[in-house]
Amino acid sequence: MEIKNITEELFKLKQLDENSFQLDMRGAVDSILKSAETHTVNGNNRYSIVIDCDEVLVNICDKWLTKASHIPELEQYFTPEVMDTMNACGKLKLYSTIWRETYYMLEWLGITDPDHIKLFNDVYFLDAEFYDDLVPSPFFNSLGSILDVVASLDILTMCGDDTTLPCNVSKGRWLHKYFAELLTNRPDIEFKVHFITEAMPKGQYLKEKKINFNVYVEDSVKNIVNVVETVEFDNFEILVPLYGYNRKVGEAIKASSSKLKFRVTGFHNTHDYTQQEVLDAFVPTTEE
Repeated sequence: MEIKNITEELFKLKQLDENSFQLDMRGAVDSILKSAETHTVNGNNRYSIVIDCDEVLVNICDKWLTKASHIPELEQYFTPEVMDTMNACGKLKLYSTIWRETYYMLEWLGITDPDHIKLFNDVYFLDAEFYDDLVPSPFFNSLGSILDVVASLDILTMCGDDTTLPCNVSKGRWLHKYFAELLTNRPDIEFKVHFITEAMPKGQYLKEKKINFNVYVEDSVKNIVNVVETVEFDNFEILVPLYGYNRKVGEAIKASSSKLKFRVTGFHNTHDYTQQEVLDAFVPTTEE
């Protein structure tokens, strides 16, 4: 696989490698693309961007885990180690549980009992107002600064085994609300939301729908590998919000069978905390 740089500076990016996950990388996006000098897929020096929703545009795992921790039948899974991570949420306000080492929350918590799996999943999937009080991520907020170089925005989000689940109604409402505000003065930018089930790999969907892009934004290592192994064009950029569970994305892509030319870059998608503030939140304070 040849890595080809197709952009100079976008969202204060840092090239990924196997050692890229460092404590001092936890900060907000504080710099955006100033100009688009690279010829893009639409032939007009403007970006066609495909973006995942959850944990990219909006943080959902903090709320999901917090709500689940209050269910008596699930309390046994919220061990001191899990709670150490979750308690940092109270100090950082948001973005603590994304530093877990395991992507799938059921696996992280060790939930295997079918009844308990259903209880945990219902916290999210059956909540028709789940997204209503959530706020956009720093990455979402930074999109407004690059609209002059954007041609299209496709939001590609997985939504369980049924696109009509209550949580997806809330997610759709959230996406259309915030993007309507973002694109108020840019009716020329093509915008579409794509809901797909877990049974449809993202790479296959993009291929079947003939959605070409030159920027793909995703937090899931599995989805990233699937996309680079499935799409049939190259010279694109993959942007990865750097979290605990995807810190080895560089290794995973290098081990894939893809022969495409693309660049993988990590960016900060949490609040702009100092390194000391993060340490203070995650390291227990001892009282003398």
